[in-house]
Amino acid sequence: MEPKPKAVRRRIVCLTGPKEGAGKTTIALNLALAWAGTQTRGVVIVHLDPLCRDDISPQLGITPPTFADLVRLGELVPRGGPRPVVPLSQWGVGCLPMAADPDQAARVSSAAARRTLERLSAAYDLFLDVDSCSPLRRLALQLSNMTFWTCL
Repeated sequence: MEPKPKAVRRRIVCLTGPKEGAGKTTIALNLALAWAGTQTRGVVIVHLDPLCRDDISPQLGITPPTFADLVRLGELVPRGGPRPVVPLSQWGVGCLPMAADPDQAARVSSAAARRTLERLSAAYDLFLDVDSCSPLRRLALQLSNMTFWTCL
């Protein structure tokens, strides 16, 4: 009888703070890179920024879809369907900018974001970079196993 494979613990880490410019994105990137070096699962930084800044993907050298794109596509996939695929850098870290523009970001509902994050967490460890003004901040805090509060 072969041993059962060990269950992989899903990790969702939320990085947030009281204001913009406190270093959340820099800390998220550095923690994700360090974490990826110790894991077999890929790590994805989800940048839940309603202003839709994409500070991370150029640093990783990847061209990812947006989180809003995955939410929209996920609504077309039945439960149990294929998991979303996120391109990973050579260091095992990927990222998902929120959306192409603030209007697209505003159309992402909390319920649809929850389904997408749960599907992503089945395949990746997630680092949620959440701005204080994000309408998805409460959801990110509810889903996370661990929260880092950054302030300067």
